[in-house]
Amino acid sequence: MRSGNRGPQIEAGYLDYRGEPVEVMPETIARLKAVFRTDARSRSVVLAFEGEPAQLPFEGDLELEGGGVLANITELPEDIEPGYHQLRDRSKSAMVIVAPRRCYLPKSFKVWGWALQLYALWSHASWGIGDLGDLRTFGAWARAEGATVALLNPLHAALPLAEQEPSPYFPSSRCFKNPIYLRIEDIPGAREISDVERLAAEGRALSETERVQRNDVWARKSKALEILYTRFAHDPAFNDFVEEMGAPLKDFSVFCALAEEFGTGWRTWPPEFRDRDSAAVRRFAADNASRVRFHSWLQWHLDIQFANAAGEIGLINDLAVGVDPSGADAWIWPRSFVRGASVGAPPDDYNIDGQQWGVTGFDPVGLEEDDFEAFVQMVRLSMRHAAGVRLDHVMSLFRLYWVPQGETAATGAYVRYPADVLLQVLALESQRAGAFVIGEDLGTVEEGVREAMAERNILSCKLLWFVDDLNELQHLSMASANTHDLPTTAGLWTGSDLQAQAVAGVAPNVAFAEAILDRIRRHMGISLDATVGEVVDASCRLLSHCDAAVVTVAIDDALETVERVNQPGTSGGWNWSARSSVPLDEFVDLERPRRIAEILGEAR
Repeated sequence: MRSGNRGPQIEAGYLDYRGEPVEVMPETIARLKAVFRTDARSRSVVLAFEGEPAQLPFEGDLELEGGGVLANITELPEDIEPGYHQLRDRSKSAMVIVAPRRCYLPKSFKVWGWALQLYALWSHASWGIGDLGDLRTFGAWARAEGATVALLNPLHAALPLAEQEPSPYFPSSRCFKNPIYLRIEDIPGAREISDVERLAAEGRALSETERVQRNDVWARKSKALEILYTRFAHDPAFNDFVEEMGAPLKDFSVFCALAEEFGTGWRTWPPEFRDRDSAAVRRFAADNASRVRFHSWLQWHLDIQFANAAGEIGLINDLAVGVDPSGADAWIWPRSFVRGASVGAPPDDYNIDGQQWGVTGFDPVGLEEDDFEAFVQMVRLSMRHAAGVRLDHVMSLFRLYWVPQGETAATGAYVRYPADVLLQVLALESQRAGAFVIGEDLGTVEEGVREAMAERNILSCKLLWFVDDLNELQHLSMASANTHDLPTTAGLWTGSDLQAQAVAGVAPNVAFAEAILDRIRRHMGISLDATVGEVVDASCRLLSHCDAAVVTVAIDDALETVERVNQPGTSGGWNWSARSSVPLDEFVDLERPRRIAEILGEAR
């Protein structure tokens, strides 16, 4: 058993990426303490493993998640079903989480696949942005070439406004998906409506632009979706979906309708609408029932199309580390998210100035007060139809670097989280969904985190560029050459990425880049005059023979793309907007991707 919340635990210091101690300024700690609520109710949480008895903190009635009550018990029986149960007596209560000891892993697990940004994976059929129809086509091709999985960028919902958020890591909600990824023509009746066909022609023309134009794409897709919704009358499958999704979908749909009404996120709405449970919100939902239903209808089609793509290849959803403080999740679960601070990372080799991401993260005190519902729903819905999930910045299960509002990234402190509970939820939801878990553990990682991940069957992220010994690419890991926050192979090898950093206003870490290049040459035994294609092939050969359970290769490396996906520490049109240099229709016929598939398929 663990006790109830004990108030915010803010660490007075930490070891930086070099192992050097850093002392947090007292005023930083004081400012962070001030953002936490002081009126949170204490709550006890009992953690137990499946098939093992456990002592309860007091005698009471155990209300089982699946229904039924075990009356007047002091110990959990060995045969109790895994789940979220409630122990109550007349004066107190405790949450009881019974879960398997480890997250799900397939019995035979040594696979390879592609890492891709779905928005960039455009085709001649899509409307200026890669969509779930493209993902289904890609999945069928990749599976035929021997791949088993595809790692996606976060598909999280953005605010439903005319100006679309470009970063997939700045979501309104991590529980629901962004309808900009819908393939309009796959919605019944779309091909029979002339106005939709006209919008489709305009949308397809957007693929001729150099960058993904999200605002223009959404302007056309939203019109088409509204036209199609007016033709939708009734479908029992839709009703079943709404019932299955329950309160989170209802609240999310109400939020979206309110956001459209006021044109912003909830923090600037009239005060009476900032409270999810207010009478004003209930009246608005009743008066705008059709528009609320429209947003649930969008999520239904996203669920269908994502499931269809997952039927072609195992999809790995990427789960962002935080949310837009003005977005849906922070409105639905206001106690579970901190206000007045944003999350980030202290200075390290990835970014020598540190990072402040602008998103808000979980309030560990409020999260516990809410029985961890926001975390449970986030994990559960991210695993829906997925083969696995990747937790961005998995260290946030243990502690998270908070920066007080208005301060720089170097002026922050670590806040401690109830890792034992969060890991218990991950194991339970992972086993229920049959979805494996990957933890992105790059950057400043405190001692004990990777050991706890291994104990729970959470795969570590290993980068070929960062390991000095190839034996570090052990079985409980996902191995790749690079990530979306790092240069592409072409950008690194040609030196063009250092120039791009300087142009973007980022101080290039030349020594860091040179260290990576040195590792590449040592690992692969290649000369300085090797071509980019030869470097990519050599990387794939090394990855194919490593012991990692999952190996992924970025589509950008298959295309020898120079520009990286994202330049951390910058904001602008260059991030999250580059499209693939060739359409999907041509990509599937290229020799280079097939060559990579052949290399990886030989050993895996």
